[in-house]
Amino acid sequence: MMVATKTRKLPPTPPTIAEFMLILAKLGGYLNQKGQGPPGSKTIWRGLRRMEAYREAYTVFGTS
Repeated sequence: MMVATKTRKLPPTPPTIAEFMLILAKLGGYLNQKGQGPPGSKTIWRGLRRMEAYREAYTVFGTS
């Protein structure tokens, strides 16, 4: 389990759609290795569900 301990400033521009899809895919288990090919819909869906769980935990526990 990874836990963020440092706060970072937001980037000046938001990520592109392709960058965000890669972020979701990595949350879903995509390793982004050489020769692996692009992430599939199942991997992106898993990442989206994990992101939703993070959002729900943030809503419940807040920032304190």
